[in-house]
Amino acid sequence: MLFASAINLPKQTSLETYLRAYSDATGDAFWTKGTPSVSKWLQYLEQYKKDPSSMKVYGDGIYKDADGGIYFLNEKDLVKNMLERSFQQTHNISASGGTDKVRYRLSAGYLSSDGVLITNKDKYTRMNVSGFMSADLTNWFTQEATFSYAHGKKSEPKSALGAIYSTRLASFYPEGTMPEEIVPEVAGLPFFTSRNQIQWSNPMTEKTDNPRIFLKSILKPLKGLQIAFEYTFDKNIYDYHWYTGSEYYTTVQGDKSVTPAEDYLEKRKRSTNYNAINLYATYDLTIKDIHKMKFMAGFNQESSYMDELEAYSYGQAVIEVPSLGGGTSTLKANDSYDEYAVRGGFLE
Repeated sequence: MLFASAINLPKQTSLETYLRAYSDATGDAFWTKGTPSVSKWLQYLEQYKKDPSSMKVYGDGIYKDADGGIYFLNEKDLVKNMLERSFQQTHNISASGGTDKVRYRLSAGYLSSDGVLITNKDKYTRMNVSGFMSADLTNWFTQEATFSYAHGKKSEPKSALGAIYSTRLASFYPEGTMPEEIVPEVAGLPFFTSRNQIQWSNPMTEKTDNPRIFLKSILKPLKGLQIAFEYTFDKNIYDYHWYTGSEYYTTVQGDKSVTPAEDYLEKRKRSTNYNAINLYATYDLTIKDIHKMKFMAGFNQESSYMDELEAYSYGQAVIEVPSLGGGTSTLKANDSYDEYAVRGGFLE
């Protein structure tokens, strides 16, 4: 088990430094809702730091004075606010054994990691099993089999705004929702901070599956002659799912926006099948313990086929249960494939 935290995080400057720099560069009128005065803001900030209870603030330290100016007094680290301590656990088990004729190995593993972002939307899990068995069926025939299977699932929050990891917001930017006492028209709407975007966003999910089988037959019908036949099957399956959702939000300018302008469901599926056959033989010949010769011959054939489908369904009728057939607007789909086959042989 492992606990971890994010390191080397960007450090935000103080609100006082930010406001003084803004005043020097632009003037006293600030660009947020109510056109607050920077000089007043600095006075209110000093008062709030000394005695927060002396000012009637709402929500995340938002103050509205008699002139209608809106002042954000609660400083915070917006990057740290979207982070938490992560937790990872790993479990493995294995066994091996056999006799002089039969040998085997078995193993299994499980990994679960909850990332450093708040909520459990950033998560990765992996399960895998593998095994090997070899049996001397006769004194001239040995059969081996290797198999494995791995399943992975990854999720992470994804916002249609594309600004979950934004570091451009100043330390005064409020978390939570807009108080009714400040801007009644957008009361209750969340601000678009990274923390809020993580909380309202739908996580994208990626699933992978990889079954694999390898068979090997070894024959020794004659002295000095060894023949081997190998077969490999490997399949990779990829599945991607993300629904944007539809979320109204606000900013420090008091406006009302929706993200995205039109919601959509995105799905991607990809499958790759790989097959390979190898047949080769070696023959060692010794003549009168003086002359030693070795002959080799072999044949190889392999093929791979990949197909992929990508689809988007816009304007979901039931946002709680999005589906490709549940869109009320455009349905877009693209597909592609890739295929190859190789065959060869050698003799020496």
